[in-house]
Amino acid sequence: MELVEFKKDKIDRFAHSNKLIEARYQLTLPEQRLVLTMVAMVTPNDADFKEYKIDIREFAGFFGIKGDSIIANVKKAAKSLIEKAIIIKDEQKTLYLNWISSAEFPEGKSYVALCFDPKLKPYLLHLKEQYTFLENKHLVNLRSVYSIRIYMLLKQYLKFGKRTFEIDTLREMLGIKPSEYPRLYDLKVNVLSKAEVDINGKTDLQVSYVDGKKKGKKVLEIIFTINEKKGIEGNNNKDQEEEKDSDTSEVGSSVGKKEGKASKKVDPEYLQSQFEKFWVLYPKKQAKENARKAFIKLMSENPEVFDLIINGLKNYNSHIAEQITKNSDWDFVALPTTWLNGKRFYDEYSIKKENRETARKVDNDQKAAIKGLAVKIKNSFEFKQFPEKYNWDDFKDLNFKYVIGNRYLVECNSEIADKLKSKYSDILEKHNIELSLNN
Repeated sequence: MELVEFKKDKIDRFAHSNKLIEARYQLTLPEQRLVLTMVAMVTPNDADFKEYKIDIREFAGFFGIKGDSIIANVKKAAKSLIEKAIIIKDEQKTLYLNWISSAEFPEGKSYVALCFDPKLKPYLLHLKEQYTFLENKHLVNLRSVYSIRIYMLLKQYLKFGKRTFEIDTLREMLGIKPSEYPRLYDLKVNVLSKAEVDINGKTDLQVSYVDGKKKGKKVLEIIFTINEKKGIEGNNNKDQEEEKDSDTSEVGSSVGKKEGKASKKVDPEYLQSQFEKFWVLYPKKQAKENARKAFIKLMSENPEVFDLIINGLKNYNSHIAEQITKNSDWDFVALPTTWLNGKRFYDEYSIKKENRETARKVDNDQKAAIKGLAVKIKNSFEFKQFPEKYNWDDFKDLNFKYVIGNRYLVECNSEIADKLKSKYSDILEKHNIELSLNN
């Protein structure tokens, strides 16, 4: 079999079958990047697949991957691709196959030689119709496997300007298990919104999404709007750091200040993550997109303002709780956009002497509510009837930081959040517990 070597200066624009774009599969980020690299090495007039030799160090440099275990991680990804299934559906059949048929690792060498499964030929060779052109200069910058998949699905529909997905179908396409992000809120925060920010900040597309068709209160569809940016140039983003989690993006970046302004551009994913923390806490959920713009504007001017915003919001929520305690009909909560644009987080709420006891009662009520929640969880039907599945130790050390109305917020790292979502989704929903990532 003829051997083709990876040359990063030759990897640019390539055709991808629409059937392959819409296929059902689940890959890690390194696996997805290997597949895209192999696809880009296929030339339009190839009569057959070839053996694709990829120098691991050159591959890592192309994608801006850093670390001490690059060779081991790429080899691991290549091995796992042999077993990773892909499901391709059309009107006449459903095809189950693997991405690659072989992976060869010569001793003492830092390259891998991969071969596609022969049954992928109709989807990669001699494409005459139903394909989409993709450019690696845009894909290379995306740091989440979900961002890559959603980008390709939206690029396919660019000429139509929008694409509607049934939520269950989109989950299948992205390889999201039923136990992962079971609530639409979790899917939006951890997948859709992160992909939106990633795609808008690093590719030639400008996208946004809204809820589509509903059945009662249940949202059944998500509608993406798709526009092409003008005059966008891609780059290899050499300074980009490899994400540590294969399916989610690392957030945060080095930022500084100069005369109240950020001296480096703030990572869009970090801004989105921080905004979602703000949004969970804000008591009036209206005009989210306008609020997001106002929040990002403030954070872009000075990333350190986040703590001021959150502390100010805590004070504002306490003020609201005090007013409602005194008058149950009180309803003068500012729109989030108004609150942010007016920098209301600097407001001071003085409590009159005669109202101090009321404020103290509000604080004590919140503490009591948190203690009461622990009792409810521990004594719930699920924990008593299914001790082999539900374990109180998973909850006892969690820090429930805020209570707003009948909602609870717990800040935790991504590992704990994933565990709670997969194992206790019913408990979280039953008791109105919302998770906020603090890493």
